[in-house]
Amino acid sequence: MTSAALPVSRADVAKAVENGAEALFGRLRPNGAFGDNAPASILGTAGTVAALHAYDPTGAADLVAGGTAWLRSRQLEDGGWGGVDGAPTDLVPTAVANISASVR
Repeated sequence: MTSAALPVSRADVAKAVENGAEALFGRLRPNGAFGDNAPASILGTAGTVAALHAYDPTGAADLVAGGTAWLRSRQLEDGGWGGVDGAPTDLVPTAVANISASVR
């Protein structure tokens, strides 16, 4: 089975990236977390921190530092994280947050 290439221009891709970045930064909270409504998203913040660090570790250092500090402050007593702030420990959020929270 073969698939035809989609006719997507560089301008279309650039616009999609721009729109995604605007949507992402529209969800940045003053405390470094990313999310729309309470509770803030552990997974969303961890994923955003990882993406920002991979994209521009120097230029996004302040955002990465804020996000990782927030993640570390939300770690539960058992060492894990829930999917959202205040949720009980779960495997996937713990794995993702643990990696992202260690970025400095």
